[in-house]
Amino acid sequence: MPVSNWYNKDTWQYSDLGIDGNQADRKITFTFRRIHQTWLKTLAKRYIQFIAINKSVHFVHQVISSLASFSEYLAASLSCKEPESADEMTRQITIGYFVFLINKGNTAVTRQHRILTMAKFFESCQEWGWIALKERLFYSEDVPKRPLKNPRFIPDTVLNQFNAHLNDMDPHIRRLLLVLQASGMRINELITLCQSSPQWSHLSSPNGATLKVQS
Repeated sequence: MPVSNWYNKDTWQYSDLGIDGNQADRKITFTFRRIHQTWLKTLAKRYIQFIAINKSVHFVHQVISSLASFSEYLAASLSCKEPESADEMTRQITIGYFVFLINKGNTAVTRQHRILTMAKFFESCQEWGWIALKERLFYSEDVPKRPLKNPRFIPDTVLNQFNAHLNDMDPHIRRLLLVLQASGMRINELITLCQSSPQWSHLSSPNGATLKVQS
């Protein structure tokens, strides 16, 4: 099929890109139907055609999803005039996109992905000479930080049930489990300790107690 026939369509087959993927990949499609602005869709197609060469199918789908989200924002925004080309993009427009993502109820992780994707998209298009932005659109400070996960502790009732069966375990396993409980170490830290060169190591627990453990 000539390039122009599939390139101008809003749905591409993975095989249209001329990439030799596996049998499953060849049946995968990329759709641009949710990207409404002509200039954005044109850039999106050029960008996807380029990055699909060395990016996974999953990654390409994520990029298209972010582009569709940005397109939705541009079409619905009441705070600024919808740009008619990439050259009309401004910092003020991208700031509005951050608010749009929050109002849509996106998590910090999703917002981080969307913003990073769009920042890379416009940066690449500018670098490759496809557009001529008048100002910088994104900054590192725009990217929300991922929330820290609170540690989850094992309930005392469960821990007591577990300890009630310690004597049924292999002595070496029982010793390691007691060390984990007393010191608060992670399992990978304990494995590293067991493989370390000193024969004896001192472990400090959160309550200040010290254990002398033979590796």
